Amino acid sequence: MEASHWLGLENNVCVVTGAGSGIGRDVCLEFAKAGARVVAVDLSKEGSVETAQLITGAGGEAIAVRCDVSDRASVADAASEALKTFGRCDVLVNNAGLLRPAPLEEVSVADWDLALKVNLTGALLCSQEFGRDMLARGSGSIVHTA
Repeated sequence: MEASHWLGLENNVCVVTGAGSGIGRDVCLEFAKAGARVVAVDLSKEGSVETAQLITGAGGEAIAVRCDVSDRASVADAASEALKTFGRCDVLVNNAGLLRPAPLEEVSVADWDLALKVNLTGALLCSQEFGRDMLARGSGSIVHTA
């Protein structure tokens, strides 16, 4: 059975952070195949635009939004753009993340702080901003990847 039959996402609005490449892009493409309207959110405007173009080129609906998930104002702007375009958020996938692999003794405090800001604070800020719409409507889902 195709994903579009069992995901139940037809006409849902799905917001995916870290959508410019990798797992985030793949999630966006699968949501679009299932009939969802997609908001491709990424720090890289080029990456999010490419993801959105892959979706619209295949006949789906998507917008690209540049956003620094670790910055509340940037997340608020992204949520505003998504809601202005599609009117709601049904699913939020907090996928944006960063990893700078290094031996423990070589990890800098700056790299540690940045990873916490993106991986944890980013998920909190996105959940708060997009979750407001979900709470107001009494419906929605938030998925965290790690």
